[in-house]
Amino acid sequence: MLRAELHDVSLALPPLAAELELGGFTRFADVWLDNIFTDVSVRGQIRDGLDQLGHAAQRVGGFRSAPAARAGETRGRLAQLDRERAALLEA
Repeated sequence: MLRAELHDVSLALPPLAAELELGGFTRFADVWLDNIFTDVSVRGQIRDGLDQLGHAAQRVGGFRSAPAARAGETRGRLAQLDRERAALLEA
């Protein structure tokens, strides 16, 4: 939904966090063999997923401030156009 709303206001949402998915063998080994190697592998994948989630949250936070900044720029441009219009009418 966020991607569609940002598209409506000409902002693009970069790819966010990838899905955390365990391969078939990793899942099998983690459940049935329960050894240190699969535990370390799965823990690493979880950490990577959490890092990606943190980066995604930062990007979304940046998008929350973008509309206010664009509104300020637009107000400034409108004020400039009003001044130019007034100058043309006085001439």
